[in-house]
Amino acid sequence: MPYTIEQVKALVREFPDFPSKGILFRDIFPIFRHPEAVECLVDHFVERIKALGQQVDVVVGLDARGFLFGPLIAIKLGVAFAPVRKRGKLPGEVVSVTYMKEYGPDVFEMQADALAAGQNVVIIDDLLATGGSCKAAEDLVAQLKGNVLLSAFVISLVGLEGDKKLKAPDMTLTHGMPDGGGSATLRPDYMHRFRPTVAKPIITEILRSTLGNAKYQAEGMVELSTGIGEKIVERLVAEPGLERYKFVANVSIFQNNGQGARMCIGATWDPESDAAVQETFTNESIRCVAVVLAVYVY
Repeated sequence: MPYTIEQVKALVREFPDFPSKGILFRDIFPIFRHPEAVECLVDHFVERIKALGQQVDVVVGLDARGFLFGPLIAIKLGVAFAPVRKRGKLPGEVVSVTYMKEYGPDVFEMQADALAAGQNVVIIDDLLATGGSCKAAEDLVAQLKGNVLLSAFVISLVGLEGDKKLKAPDMTLTHGMPDGGGSATLRPDYMHRFRPTVAKPIITEILRSTLGNAKYQAEGMVELSTGIGEKIVERLVAEPGLERYKFVANVSIFQNNGQGARMCIGATWDPESDAAVQETFTNESIRCVAVVLAVYVY
């Protein structure tokens, strides 16, 4: 029996507090129990892609659920498929980009011969959240001198504004389609996010209590900064609500000579992300900068 797109939407299940408390998990796999539903969904995307009125040369699927839909869409369009994979999964020469996910940094790669300069690309994935993964895929295509015409998703998490990070237009199973599905876009009740307001007071208190009126000395600063980093991590992992995070603390101590410290901090992050915290402590002799990265563990 043929499916309508509304019937396909109804197959997506929601599981509160999975894989941990505070996350509303969307399960798309029931769609694959019904071949007609899969065909309806694929046709839905193919029609929208054809409506662009432009030649599509390659469909790019993101690791890993983009591999479920990407090849099927590519077959319907009669074009090539190219995967974007996590670091170390592709043989041969690759191009890579580092990006920030919701819970920390990651690396995407594409094979250097996956597409030719000037080819037009459509990116496929199951979910648009903060937009970091798809933006990384856009950057990979740009490195290979391709053109992204459209990014397509099954589900978009409203409120995270992931589409604002993307250069190319985007579409989802509901949003922006002529069936009026924009008002029915799947919305999260909760999104588990790392909150800097929890971590910042802890880090500040450790810096003040440890350094206080400490004096800068040429020797011993490495051991001191390492010890502070260990204290920060120990306190954060013991904090209620942060049990499922892993933390990396980079603590740098400099001499405060009144002319400003020359700082070199071995950690960078997307300033729009809330997966990192930076705190500074200064007294007459010392300037200390602590950068803490938080990575969510599923």
